[in-house]
Amino acid sequence: MNQALSPAPLRETTSAGDSEYSSFSHALPDGRVCCVQVLAGGSVALHVDGEAQALLTARFDSTHVSIDNLAADASSIARQPAEIFLPLLAEYFCRPAHVSTIEITLPVDRAWALEAVRKGIFDEIGETSGGCRLRCRRASFWQHPAMWLRAPSSAGFAQRYTLTNHHRHPVRPPKPRGVVYERQLPHLDLTFSLRTIDGERDLELFNRWMNLPNVASVWDQADDTITHARFLADQEADPHTQTLFGCFNGEPFAYFEVYWVKEDRLAPFCNAGDYDRGIHILVGNRRHQGPAKLEAWLRSLFHYVFLDDPRTQTIYGEPRIDNARWIDYMQEQGGVKQREFDFPHKRAALVSLARETYFEHFGPR
Repeated sequence: MNQALSPAPLRETTSAGDSEYSSFSHALPDGRVCCVQVLAGGSVALHVDGEAQALLTARFDSTHVSIDNLAADASSIARQPAEIFLPLLAEYFCRPAHVSTIEITLPVDRAWALEAVRKGIFDEIGETSGGCRLRCRRASFWQHPAMWLRAPSSAGFAQRYTLTNHHRHPVRPPKPRGVVYERQLPHLDLTFSLRTIDGERDLELFNRWMNLPNVASVWDQADDTITHARFLADQEADPHTQTLFGCFNGEPFAYFEVYWVKEDRLAPFCNAGDYDRGIHILVGNRRHQGPAKLEAWLRSLFHYVFLDDPRTQTIYGEPRIDNARWIDYMQEQGGVKQREFDFPHKRAALVSLARETYFEHFGPR
C-alpha cells in the first residue's frame, strides 16, 4: 500500500513554520543555488535562489518513491535545468531506508527530458498526459559527480599515451588543489571531505602521524621532518600518485594515497585497466575511530575514486598479508581478495573492488 512519505531532515535544517529546508543543496553552473523545502504532509518544494519552482508530493512503496507535481501552473520547471532535481534525489537516496528507484512526473516536453537523461540526472523517460515521467536508479544517482566532486574530474583530460618503466599508460592530468570531494553524513551529523596535501602546511601533522608506533609498524617510515618533506615533495612530483587528507568537519584524521595502477609497482601483479587505481590508507587521528565512521569514510574514499574518472572500473588495495583487519574491512565493503604475492618489502594480499559491485550493492550510503 502506498503511503505519504515526509522525508526526515538529513542533517542540519532551517525551520520555517511547519516546513524545514534540507541541508542538501547544489550550486548550478550559473551560480544560483537550488535546495529542497520539506513541507508538512509529505510535500516538498524545489527552490532556486529562494524562489519556489515546483511543489511536489511523494509516495513511498517498499523501495520505490513516486513523486508527482502538485502545482496547477508548473511551467517554470521547464525553464530550469534538470540539475535542480539533484537535491531532491539526494533527500531520498541519502535516507537510511534503501530507496532503489525514484520516479518523477513533470510537466516538461520530451526534449527537456532527453537532455536530463543525457546529463545523467535521470535514467529513463516515459511519456504521460501533459508531460514526462522520469526514473532515476540509486546506482545512477551516486555516479553523478555534481553533488560530490569539488574539483574538475580527471575524465576531461585528452587521452594520449606514454611509457614509464616500460609500462605503456595514459598521460595523467595535472593534479587538483584544495578540497576535491565533500559529502554530508547525516547519520553521523558530520561532513566528510578530501583535500590535497600541502607539503608545508601539513608537514608537521604528517610527520607526527608517521611516527606513531601503530603507523610506523605498518608503513615503516618513521623519520624526521626533513625526510618527510622530501617524501611529500616526491609524491607531489610523481604524476601517478595523488596525496589526500580525509577530514571530518574540516579536521584531518587520515592520509590517503590514490594512484594509477598501470604505471605503479603493483601493475605486474594484477590485470589493471588504463584508468584503474589503487589506494594506500593511514589513520592518524584516533579520535575518529569506530565502525560507523570507518564505513562512512572508506565508502566515501571509494566514491571519490570512481567519480573522479568514470573510466575507472576497479580499485585495488595491497595491504600486508598480516594486516587482516584491513583485508576484512575491504571485503566487507564489496572487495574481493584475489591472491597473495610478494613485493620486495612485504608479502601482500591483492584486494579488488569492481565499480559495478560498489554502485549496485554498496555505494557511499
